[in-house]
Amino acid sequence: RDQLAPKYQINEIPFDRFKATQIVQQLMGDGLTMVPFGQGFVSMSMPTNELIRLVLRGLLAHGGHPVLRWNASNVVVEQNAPGDIKPTKSRSQDRIDGIVGLIMAIGRAMVHAGDEGGSVYEKRGLVTI
Repeated sequence: RDQLAPKYQINEIPFDRFKATQIVQQLMGDGLTMVPFGQGFVSMSMPTNELIRLVLRGLLAHGGHPVLRWNASNVVVEQNAPGDIKPTKSRSQDRIDGIVGLIMAIGRAMVHAGDEGGSVYEKRGLVTI
């Protein structure tokens, strides 16, 4: 784990607090920065909208990864009264964990884009993993 962070430029890892204590402690012990990321509308709406925007503009390259493609085919989005959106595990047909992880990563990238004065995608383009 500690060798992958520099290789892939992992600055931080967002995580869902639910049942994450052991893995979070292990990764923090390896020197990684762990950031809690809520799964409600407040935390998920903006990055979910950003993911939709990236997909519709053809700006998301995932290399045809079969698991992420399967996760995407299972996603159901729910909306609250004010119009916020988020993926819902309870109404999705099967696993959506890869998409939720992607949304969390986009959310953290959006936070850091504000630090740098714009979207990281506009400055460096796409990175295919």
